[in-house]
Amino acid sequence: ARSARSSPEEASETPTSVRPTSREDDRQTDGWLGAPLDSEQHQHFARQISCVCEDLQGGMKLFCTASFWFARFFKGAQLGAFEPRIVAVACVWLANKVVERALRLRDIVNGFRSVNAESIE
Repeated sequence: ARSARSSPEEASETPTSVRPTSREDDRQTDGWLGAPLDSEQHQHFARQISCVCEDLQGGMKLFCTASFWFARFFKGAQLGAFEPRIVAVACVWLANKVVERALRLRDIVNGFRSVNAESIE
């Protein structure tokens, strides 16, 4: 079986669509990418997770699990590549599944919407 690449020069060339880009390049092309979370922003989202868990009567186990996953997620390599609000909702929903609560995703999303609306007022 012969390789599709016939010469070493062709094998070393990587198409531009496959080359990994740096995070700075991504931030220039995609306007929604933000900077890494600082401690103040992290505390803000931790308070939101706490309020949502309290409003939904999820209990301390739900709050601790969701907060842990949120903090753990943003310790990864791509800190500014994800919207923290969406990650917070996902963490509460996944914690809900692990803790075996019967909360619907719609209720969790509405809880975050109401918490955000209260913080704006």
